Amino acid sequence: MNKIEEFSKFYIRFKTVTYNEKEKLVQHMSFENFDFEEAYATAFDDSELKVKLEATQWLFVVFQKNKEDKAVLKGIKFWTVPEEIL
Repeated sequence: MNKIEEFSKFYIRFKTVTYNEKEKLVQHMSFENFDFEEAYATAFDDSELKVKLEATQWLFVVFQKNKEDKAVLKGIKFWTVPEEIL
């Protein structure tokens, strides 16, 4: 879904999140790689990482596994990194 034009045009990144029946994450989420050396050498306010974090909206699709181990859609959530974190 990250390759759908409407999502990419508005910097919307799509991720699925799955919890087990006890509300524990089933797996960790991965994010794109970035150059740690460049991030270390650049002031955060001037960094490409900050620009990406400011521009990107995340669309989380949340599932929860039931007792039969089937994923049930629990909802969707748009999220952006709060300015106070940046």
